[in-house]
Amino acid sequence: MKRIMTLLLYFSQIHPLVIKDGVQHQNHAMQKAGVLDKTFGSNRNGIVITNASAFNGNANGADDIIAMIQQQDGKIVVAGASTNSLDQKHFTLARYTANGILDSSFGIDKNGVVITNASAFNNYSYGSDIINAMLQQSDGKILVGGSSRNNGVNNDGTNRNSDFTLARYTKDGLLDTTFGTGGVTITNVSAFNGNPNRDDFIIDMIQQADGKIVAGGYSTNLDNSKNFTLARYSKDGVLDTTFGTGGVTITNVSRDFNGNTIGHSMINAMLQQSNEKIVVAGSSMNANSNTDFTLARYTKDGVLDTSFGGNNNGEAITNASSFNGNANGYDQIEAIIQIENGKIVV
Repeated sequence: MKRIMTLLLYFSQIHPLVIKDGVQHQNHAMQKAGVLDKTFGSNRNGIVITNASAFNGNANGADDIIAMIQQQDGKIVVAGASTNSLDQKHFTLARYTANGILDSSFGIDKNGVVITNASAFNNYSYGSDIINAMLQQSDGKILVGGSSRNNGVNNDGTNRNSDFTLARYTKDGLLDTTFGTGGVTITNVSAFNGNPNRDDFIIDMIQQADGKIVAGGYSTNLDNSKNFTLARYSKDGVLDTTFGTGGVTITNVSRDFNGNTIGHSMINAMLQQSNEKIVVAGSSMNANSNTDFTLARYTKDGVLDTSFGGNNNGEAITNASSFNGNANGYDQIEAIIQIENGKIVV
C-alpha cells in the first residue's frame, strides 16, 4: 500500500480569532473543536495530500511525514522521507502556506519540495536515509536529524549501516553549505560503542542556549544491543568533543539499570529543562525481556545526573503495563513534555 504525505487541520477552539487589518476579531460562527477546518488545503476540505515521491522520480513510492515545524511567517514545513525510482528513501522536506497550499517558492527547484540523498554524503549513493527530527534555529534555518547509510557491511555481511546524520537548510529550503561538510554532518556513533559496523539513528534533538545541538537516539554495541545515545554538535555541525566522551554519551540502560545484560534501550524523545539539564525518554528491556517506560537525565555536558530518579542513579524506569493488568507487557515512551510546575509528563 502506497503512503503519501498528508496534512490535516482541525479547529482547536470554539471561537477562533480572525485578524483583519492587523486587528483581532472574535469569530462567533461556532466551530466545534476537533472538526476538520475546510478552509485548509487547495480542495478546501481540511486535508492536504502531496505525492512527494513523484518529485523523487517514483510516483508510486511511499512517503512519510515524521516531523513538522511552523516558521515565523506561519508557513508549515514537514519532513520525513520519499522514495526514488530504485525504492531508496531520501531526506525530504515540503513547505505549505498557512492555508495548506504547497509553497512553490521553497527549494532549489522552486516546487515546494526538497529532496536530499544524504547517504551520498556518507559514501554510499544507493543508500536509504530518513529524517526523524526537525527544529528551527534562531536565524530561521531548518535543522533536520535522522540517519543515512554508509558503505560498510554489518558483522554478518548482510547489510550496510546507518549513521547519525544532520543536515541544515536555509529557511527557503536550500542546503546550507556552511554547516558540516556541504550542509551535512555524519557521525558513526556505534564506533564510540565498540561496534562501527552497526546501525545508529537520531530520533530527536534539542538546541541548547548557546546554539549547540544535542541529538539523541541509539547506537549499537558489540552484543548488538541498542543503547541510549547522545551526541552534541556546534551550531555549525562540528562534533563537540567537550560533551560526554569525545562528543558522545552512551548509556546501556537495560544492562546497568533494568537487569537485562543484552537488552535494547532506545531514546525516542527529549526535552531541555530550565537549568539546561537534558531529559530523555524511551524504553529499556527488563530481565523478562519486556520493555519498560524509561527516562534518564544528563547535565548539559552529557554526564548522567545521579540526582534524578527514585534510586538516585540518573534513571527512572516504570513497568507501565503492570498498571494495565499485564506485568509482562511492552511499554515505550514516544513523547515528553514538562508542565508548569516542572513535573514531566510522558
